[in-house]
Amino acid sequence: MEIIVKKIKENKDGSADVNVYYDKEGLHFLVQQGLTMTLVEAIMTEKTGKLYNVSSILKTVPKKTVVKKQQTKKK
Repeated sequence: MEIIVKKIKENKDGSADVNVYYDKEGLHFLVQQGLTMTLVEAIMTEKTGKLYNVSSILKTVPKKTVVKKQQTKKK
């Protein structure tokens, strides 16, 4: 999978212009992530009656937890 972001230009209004290059797998990933976030936004809006956007939802997602494997001693 390949996703490359080039030519990032920040605009005065806070938006940005970028060029994104991707292969077939990269496109599949980006579309899948976009659909997932759209569904999450719809579910959150339906449950709470409030309009949510991606940034407000991402703040509620717990950070990844690292679980250490227990090592067993060989007898």
